[in-house]
Amino acid sequence: FAAPELKHALERLVDDGSERIAVDLSRTSFIDSTTLGLLIASARRTRSLGGDLAIACPSLRIRKIFEVTGLGRALPIYTHVDAAIRHLRDGTVAGKPLAAAGR
Repeated sequence: FAAPELKHALERLVDDGSERIAVDLSRTSFIDSTTLGLLIASARRTRSLGGDLAIACPSLRIRKIFEVTGLGRALPIYTHVDAAIRHLRDGTVAGKPLAAAGR
């Protein structure tokens, strides 16, 4: 997705009542400030409704962007989508989100 399509998809999920959203960035090769802002806004909106949003991002290069911007502390980020889904389902995983684990 480009940022506008991702925004629409996330808004639709929340509007349709999804409380837990895993965003799979495994096919993402580039992320910019618009997308970062969108992810934070979506997480805030989801959390304000009692839900959560987690990121699955296997790309070290893109995870580094979350780390450098400090957003890795605001969003749970995992290398695999299965771990992000477990986080949303159970509230935890074996181990901590990458941001909490200090990489």
